[in-house]
Amino acid sequence: MAQSPEENAGTSDVIRYDLGWNAINAMLRAGRSLSGHERNCCFLNTHGGKFANVSAASGLDFPDDGRVLALADWDYDGDVDFWLANRSGPQVRYLRNNHRAASNRISFELEGVRCNRDAIGARISLHWADSPDFVLSQTVRSSTGYLSQSSRWIHFGLGDRSSVDRVEVVWPGGEKQSFENVAANRWLRLSEGDDHLGEWQPPQFPALSPSKFDAPSITDKARIVLLNPIPLPELEYQTAERKSESVTSNTQKLRLVNLWASWCNPCLRELSEWKEHADELQNAGIEIVAVNTGEENEQESGKTIEKAIGVFRSLELPFELRFDDGQLAERLDVIQRSLLSRQRPLPLPTSFLIDADGLLRVVYKGPIEVETLLQDAKLLAADESQTLEVAMPFTGKWLSRPTGSTPLQVTVKLIEGDYQDDAIAYIRRVVEEPKLSDQYATASLLNLLGGMLVDRGEYQKAAEAFAKSLQREPTNRLANTELGTLLLGINRGAAAEKNFRFVLRATPDDPELVYKLGVALLQQNKLREAGRQMQKVLKLRPDAMAHWQIGEILVRMGRAKAAAASYESAIKLKPELARSANNLAWILATSSDDQIRNPERALELAETICEAKREPNELDTLAAALAASGDFDAAVHVAQEAVDAAASNGDATLSQQIAIRLKLYEQRKSYRE
Repeated sequence: MAQSPEENAGTSDVIRYDLGWNAINAMLRAGRSLSGHERNCCFLNTHGGKFANVSAASGLDFPDDGRVLALADWDYDGDVDFWLANRSGPQVRYLRNNHRAASNRISFELEGVRCNRDAIGARISLHWADSPDFVLSQTVRSSTGYLSQSSRWIHFGLGDRSSVDRVEVVWPGGEKQSFENVAANRWLRLSEGDDHLGEWQPPQFPALSPSKFDAPSITDKARIVLLNPIPLPELEYQTAERKSESVTSNTQKLRLVNLWASWCNPCLRELSEWKEHADELQNAGIEIVAVNTGEENEQESGKTIEKAIGVFRSLELPFELRFDDGQLAERLDVIQRSLLSRQRPLPLPTSFLIDADGLLRVVYKGPIEVETLLQDAKLLAADESQTLEVAMPFTGKWLSRPTGSTPLQVTVKLIEGDYQDDAIAYIRRVVEEPKLSDQYATASLLNLLGGMLVDRGEYQKAAEAFAKSLQREPTNRLANTELGTLLLGINRGAAAEKNFRFVLRATPDDPELVYKLGVALLQQNKLREAGRQMQKVLKLRPDAMAHWQIGEILVRMGRAKAAAASYESAIKLKPELARSANNLAWILATSSDDQIRNPERALELAETICEAKREPNELDTLAAALAASGDFDAAVHVAQEAVDAAASNGDATLSQQIAIRLKLYEQRKSYRE
């Protein structure tokens, strides 16, 4: 795992950090453990700065993937019990402390009055006159570990001491209270400012007997009933003649797409069982398509097909036989990963129950019984509550209905699986098909499509996607921001302004959005309004581009001196802008104001610019800077290059303008604005 990148970390450090987290999350989704089979440890303080490992003797050395420890005298018997929580099962353990050694203790619960009610930050200290250097102290805390909060009762073990000479409490505000000669083995409550320690009697704790944890066997078998049926991407399998067919087309029934292999005995047993109940399955409206995949040690697809056909005939199976096109199983694996947080690969056999509309209804990982198939065929007529009931492996009450799977989840997994084209085609299908669009085409899905199209440079189509997102959810922040940004790119500042102003209502001090609003105003030639927005950006943060845009605005307003200062401020914050500082170089080379003109600086900038870009405008500026510096021969040479470049680009007007300046240089004169 890479260390967290520092504030000034480079891109490679950030990428390495992100890849580390991606690897950990992939491992967790696969059901693997971060520290499983690494037994818990318990250490006993033996005094003198030494500890003894009592992990096994204490009974705490479970091989759990432990995360959380919370302490409390749960059974009120005077010693501290443990609560443990694990990332994997068992997720919670209660460990009752049955240590029976004769010893004393005392417990306190504090209540704040002037400070916070829970007295967080208060500190209790116990003192004895015969041992002035021996002090027991604890602080009331708001948390005591990762994702845990121990009891608010502050527990002290006293050993053979039957009383405390002095109890001192320091409250968070600094106030102190002391109590003398406090007897042990009591539960005491204290309110801030009260001079009396109140005694509390704990309730009777019911008798508990220890339970034995029997870990369930690990299996990849699962039945996943979708709460919300989802449309499938365009998937294909092949016939024996190697013709492609759509997985979801040409059916008026439930289609059970079964992945099997000739070497897979559970697959063959499952298919044989289904054959015995073929009439029942057909009467229930279930059409079975057995797709051969995962064949091993077969280098030629023809041999694979012949082998599968031979097995099919020998078993006399009455089902449609199809073949994996080389990507079907991979794509189906991606889809099933979108349904579950536990990311395990598809086993063989695996089956997918698809309805006549091409919606995925149920996924069966591992063999499935005919009785279950027949029951699930009735889900088509089930209402929402019935579907939820059969989808859950256990009973209970819901605070709110679970959301179920969505096309957005499928799309994300397609992207993660590097099926970019499939992901885009899938979203477009969901968005464009009327029977799917109303239910599944959410703003989030359209935003994802827009983002992918931006990455591909398809800006017009991306803008259309974000516009459709806003049709469904006009207040969507991401769609407004992205659409506005795209509109800026095609100089549609008036339209972009509306998007940015809407988003800024909620976050008026977002410097990035304020900047973009300023650019939108600048595109409309609203110079003063644009300038105010750029000045607001600078109040929010140092920003080179805001300085730069202010320079552009001031140039248009004829304020050359102020413009030059803004450009210089931009370059100071972002030196690489010097490579595009043509406006600044022009001002410094051609200004008629001696206080503004700076030929040396102009030449430095112009030469830097032309190292990267020798276009007519940039060459024109370099020629002006050379002339202003007194190097008229070089100015003539560069100006002629600029005239030729402008003419070559078909810009006759610019070519003529530079030619006029060229004549000045030939006369040993510099150009002034």
